[in-house]
Amino acid sequence: MAMNFAIPTCRDDLLSNSVSDNYCVEEILTPRQMVPALQALKSACRGNAHCIVQHFDTLFSVLCIQKDLDPALKEEAWHVLLKGSQTFLARLTSDLDQCDLSLEDRLTSLNATKMVAYLFCQFLELFDGEATRPGAVVTGKGRGRKMKAPAVATDMDWDYERHQGVQLLLSIIQLSLTKLWDPPVAEEEFVSLVSACCYKLLENPSTSKNKDTLVAIAHILGNLVKRYNHGLGASLKLDQMLKHFEFLTSPLAQIVEIIVSEYGCKSLLTDLIREIGNVDAKEAARDAAVGKAY
Repeated sequence: MAMNFAIPTCRDDLLSNSVSDNYCVEEILTPRQMVPALQALKSACRGNAHCIVQHFDTLFSVLCIQKDLDPALKEEAWHVLLKGSQTFLARLTSDLDQCDLSLEDRLTSLNATKMVAYLFCQFLELFDGEATRPGAVVTGKGRGRKMKAPAVATDMDWDYERHQGVQLLLSIIQLSLTKLWDPPVAEEEFVSLVSACCYKLLENPSTSKNKDTLVAIAHILGNLVKRYNHGLGASLKLDQMLKHFEFLTSPLAQIVEIIVSEYGCKSLLTDLIREIGNVDAKEAARDAAVGKAY
């Protein structure tokens, strides 16, 4: 029976083999095991389109033990994931250009796509969360003073790396991925995985300040709305974000404009206006942030 990768709702789901044919992580590596494991992954990525799938457990382990890892090691894992995903993208593009994929090839490509997308979204959210996390506060010796913990040195330009990641995610989403499902409709968990990652990135003010990254996210959402039945989900989420993040008023307007004008999804604007109109006027008046955002 062919292996099936079920996109988990939480990481622990991948540690359970309750469903016989579902992929299950065999072992969570320790920090000491991570250095040679990443070296093995780097070697495997040389011309191997399925290196990420074959070494999924290594990268999944990074997510699980990231608090115990040296920042440089996590950055190395990100760069290996990025490189391996680029190689996979080239192979997937070629496979999808075939007129008729065999059942075995289709399932192999489908599982690989879900595994790469899962790791990619998880790593994007991990590093973006660390970039926005306020400095830790510790108590200093003497007089009860408090001071910020020293920042961990890093050479990674996350704004640049985030854009690289979002751009690659867009390149994957733009492919004719629905050919991998039978019937040719993407599973809801896949759409939710990618869209949730985009919305999470938008919560970081620096994301919307990077025009190229903002536009790339708009195109990902545009593809999801037009080709992956994400219209209603998008209108509900955008309305929710407008209520909670005042700084997103202009960026979200730009995103909606791109989706409507370049993807012809006028119903998104209609649905969004309806959702906004459903906000109780008294509640909006009490909440200055909501009132100002609208």
